[in-house]
Amino acid sequence: PEHFRGLATLPFQNGGEVAAAELERAMGLGLLGCIMGDRVGTQALDEPQFDPFWAAAERLGALVFIHPDFAEFKPLFPFYMANHIGNPLSTTVAAARLILSGHFERHPKLKVILSHAGGNLPWAIGRIQHAWNVRPETRIHTPHPPRHYFKNLYFDVITFSQSGLKWLVQEVGEDHVVCGTDYPYDMMQERVVDYVEGAGLTAGEQEKVLRTNTA
Repeated sequence: PEHFRGLATLPFQNGGEVAAAELERAMGLGLLGCIMGDRVGTQALDEPQFDPFWAAAERLGALVFIHPDFAEFKPLFPFYMANHIGNPLSTTVAAARLILSGHFERHPKLKVILSHAGGNLPWAIGRIQHAWNVRPETRIHTPHPPRHYFKNLYFDVITFSQSGLKWLVQEVGEDHVVCGTDYPYDMMQERVVDYVEGAGLTAGEQEKVLRTNTA
């Protein structure tokens, strides 16, 4: 317990109210928040039935970690693409829907960590922002540009590209990138401290990414 803190797994399949109650119980036992998939069965995380959960997560100061399941899209089945292409895509879709549905506008204190460096979201935010400027349906729930809601998001370091990691820190801010490994899976980022230290970050950025942001 002096080294590790835990996250809960919640019964989202039973709806937002049940998940909220279990989150409150789990955090009462000392857990910091929860881990969840990019969807619940066929239901997206921004659908109304999960609103009680998001309200509770904000009220309790929970840390919500989104880790995708694989994308159910048959062209992604061969070559392990369901993981290396599908998982980042699933994270991107889930996060973009939370932004554009106004969840961070309604719950401005939410803290959400996106696995795998946020999927494609940091690279796609310029295009999403352009759509917000030219397409009225993207502005229904978001009075601020989509990038504004990056203040609610944290991105792990798992890019497998040190130049990509350096760019990520510049794009989303040194206060919003945290250490991660994906251990013990075959897609884990090995020797993560060496990896971060070799990415060309400043000493201050390294300290934040490896230690103080998570603390």
